[in-house]
Amino acid sequence: MTRERSVLRSRPLVALLTAEGISSLGSQMTFLALPWFVLVTTGSAARMSIVLAVELLPVALLGIPSGTVISKIGARKTMIVGDAARAPLMLAIPLLHEAGLLTFPLLLVCVDRKAESHAHFFTSKVFVVNVLSEEQEAISRRFAVSGGEKFGEVPCRPGRLGALVLESTLAHLECRIVATHEGGDHVIHVGEVEHGEIHGGRPLLFFQGKYGRLP
Repeated sequence: MTRERSVLRSRPLVALLTAEGISSLGSQMTFLALPWFVLVTTGSAARMSIVLAVELLPVALLGIPSGTVISKIGARKTMIVGDAARAPLMLAIPLLHEAGLLTFPLLLVCVDRKAESHAHFFTSKVFVVNVLSEEQEAISRRFAVSGGEKFGEVPCRPGRLGALVLESTLAHLECRIVATHEGGDHVIHVGEVEHGEIHGGRPLLFFQGKYGRLP
């Protein structure tokens, strides 16, 4: 008992144990907070899994060799070096988020459960948003009608994600579905934009049941 008290009275040891406790707490908070942050900002469980894998990889690869390093330079120096290297990385996360560099563009589509394309969203996990020009009213009407082959006579090409992209549009955005929600008689698919292209031209407008053009 006396020996234990003498150990606890050692200020360097108490300081080391306190620092180690704070360091371990910070490490665990970072380990949990970073994947959660990615999940909340992107809605992608796959991206969160990648972050978790990246966090676990150094432990798996360096766990055993690190014992040799600690025995050579000492536990205290190892802890100080490790915290010093981690601090700027932790600081960079809120700074990058504030600068908008960790935000990911998302689009959502609402699909009627009775639509013929309803099942394809679940099997392909991707979709394309095409912004039509004012010369493409006929294409808009074609896709607005239920039934029939939509792409049969329409100029199109496979996009980077495999979904068909209409030709001669003002722009298109290729999205990978990262979340799906129930919405009554519709299903809401949230897609992360992975690729997009913008072209010149005038947009096709649709308002109050009528097509229109910019003046």
